[in-house]
Amino acid sequence: MIFKIITLIILAIILSAIMIAFFFMLVKRVFVIINEITPDINEIKEILMCNVAVSNYFSKILSSTIIGISIILSTILLITIILIK
Repeated sequence: MIFKIITLIILAIILSAIMIAFFFMLVKRVFVIINEITPDINEIKEILMCNVAVSNYFSKILSSTIIGISIILSTILLITIILIK
């Protein structure tokens, strides 16, 4: 019984690490996609110059992407753990 619990915990940690790496890869890709969509605007430079409109645009897109990816990955993790049981 304890062996099964320890195995499940280790498996959850491994799956979480894989999903965190995948999550960061997707977030990095979102930065690239935003830069490709707006080639004439350097978002980071505009944010450093205190351009509030670009800052709001950039933060809303990035936060909605992070929330969406988090929901999907947590659902996948929970389904995987339930199927392993």
